[in-house]
Amino acid sequence: MKCIVCESQLKEPVFSLNNSITSLGSTYNHQKTEVWRCEFCTHLQNTPISDLSLFYDKNYNILINSTDEDQLYFDLNGNKKFRIDHQVDCLMKKLDIPYDAEVLDYGSGKGLSIKKLCERRKDITPHLFDVSSVYKKYWDEFCKHDNYSTYEIKKEWRNKFDLVLSFFALEHVENTKEFFANIHHILKDKGLLYGTVPYVYDNPGDFCVLDHINHFSKLSLHIILQKAGFIEIEIDVNSHFGSAIFTARKCSEVSGIGKIQAHPYSKENILLESDALIKFWNKSLENISAFGVEGSKKLAIYGSGFYGSFIANSINMENVLCFIDQNPYRQGLNFYNKPIVSSKNLPKDITDILVGLNPNSAKKAISAVINHWPKNIKIHYPFPVI
Repeated sequence: MKCIVCESQLKEPVFSLNNSITSLGSTYNHQKTEVWRCEFCTHLQNTPISDLSLFYDKNYNILINSTDEDQLYFDLNGNKKFRIDHQVDCLMKKLDIPYDAEVLDYGSGKGLSIKKLCERRKDITPHLFDVSSVYKKYWDEFCKHDNYSTYEIKKEWRNKFDLVLSFFALEHVENTKEFFANIHHILKDKGLLYGTVPYVYDNPGDFCVLDHINHFSKLSLHIILQKAGFIEIEIDVNSHFGSAIFTARKCSEVSGIGKIQAHPYSKENILLESDALIKFWNKSLENISAFGVEGSKKLAIYGSGFYGSFIANSINMENVLCFIDQNPYRQGLNFYNKPIVSSKNLPKDITDILVGLNPNSAKKAISAVINHWPKNIKIHYPFPVI
């Protein structure tokens, strides 16, 4: 296997997992998760799902239970709001988007980000693109049919857009050359690309997400953007917890395309950080395996996202009564055949809670709700803080 970023030959996986879980929190039994590391550009990548295009077209349907369904976002202080709102807040703080700008959301999913942007900026007309047609019914609520496309970009979009947005799409992409070539093609001269990807060094759960093929370091993200023909690259890992926000300007001069320029990132330090990620996951597996699930315990798993799903795939679920989640869009659903409840509606016979949250923010999140529970409940944190 070759590195997606720099095309160096990769030796062997640095981590593997038989119980594969997707970013939707669902089990994927068709292949194990394998994580590879490039020693040259520090990129981490997973073995892609076989038949990847079919998976995203037919099986990857995120947040489609309602028009406004969204995910909760927690900052480092434990404060919560919806993720899309935070994405748009960050975008508007970082960019001074020109009046009447031509804007496209590339890999838009349901398109809620650009929809909310356009609600705040009435002068912007939304355009959307995705590799699935499942979201069209949501697009039709706010976007003209001529302004969106699926599977292939429109020919008339060449050099059209002042700004292309890409929220949490690049981590799913195996063919990054085509991804960036399309964006470069549709941007105007000196047009801007604004994107977000998971930042595995603040959100270690991303390391094991099967369908997240790419786990970018700041260095590997910088390199792939430069190789794709972008300049004035800025990477921010502080504004959106657990994510990297990047901005990059289209370079139209042939002499500047593909050149790797100076950067402030230390390869050696990043490789040490990825060593710590590997140790984190080995320790997490050890902690969960050591947790006894004897008959006297009545368990709840806090979190119905990736971390909660990881726990559910690693223990006997017979004594798990429910999942706990603060997201009102999740409450009332079933997850692994168990109900999802709010922290205020915990079954009275629960004896233990396994916390399935990002360990870097888990204790602050629990401190905000712990007063809802009896004091004799034992709380367990199987994922160690890195």
